[in-house]
Parts: sequence; C-alpha cells; structure tokens
Amino acid sequence: MVTGGCLCGAVRYEIDVDVLEDVSYCHCTVCRRSTGSAFVIAARAPSDKLRWTGAAPKRYRSSTSAWRGFCGDCGSPICFQYVDKPEYHALAAGCLDRPRFEARRALGRREPHSVDQDRRRPAAERDAGVARGQRAEDR
Repeated sequence: MVTGGCLCGAVRYEIDVDVLEDVSYCHCTVCRRSTGSAFVIAARAPSDKLRWTGAAPKRYRSSTSAWRGFCGDCGSPICFQYVDKPEYHALAAGCLDRPRFEARRALGRREPHSVDQDRRRPAAERDAGVARGQRAEDR
C-alpha cells in the first residue's frame, strides 16, 4: 500500500499497489507554474487503485489536455490527470509518505527503490555506473 497527502493533512490518499512503476518529470511551462518549481516529478497510479481517505483534492483544468488537483486548504499540488487517460492519475512524488518506485533506469536496477535507500549508500557506489558512462540497459 502506497500512501500520501498534502502538507496540512486535509487531502490524503492510498493506492492499492506495493510500488509505483512509472515515475517521470516534466519541465513544461504548465508544470513549472503549477508547482512553482523548475519541474515536477510525478508517479503514475491506476485510478481504480487510488482511494481518497481524507478530503478529495480540488480540481481545475490547467490546459486542454489535463486536470490538476490541489489541496483547497494549504494549496499543495497533489496530482494531474490527462483528459484522454482517466484510467491514471499522476501523483506529485513530493506528496508521497514513503517514496518507493520501480527503478527501471537508475543504475541498472530493477528492484523497488526508495529515496531513503539512496541516502544510506555511499555516493561513489550510487554513481558508479554513471561515472563509467554506461547506459542503464548496458549494466
């Protein structure tokens, strides 16, 4: 079970999966302006596995192709959903309680990966493949 929510705790959710498999970032103008950051990192979750356990996020149409969800109390960006792909929600990775992703391209690993796990590994070990200039597929 993956859980998350906004800064103030009003919006809460859980996703009935062990790990989120599709994580991406975007630095388009809409993503930058909607988060106030240089880019957004989002983890895709199946809509039928996502359940709002607190308040549901407020939504607005941020473009012709997507809706965005945010906390109506604290303003935390929570998710976005493509209009033509209602079967998925893209959840802001920063709102996950314990970020856990399937690392398909990070240092060639295919096992579940946690942000906390990387903090405990020495930098030289974390970056070994990158320093050798290897592509993840070749490791």
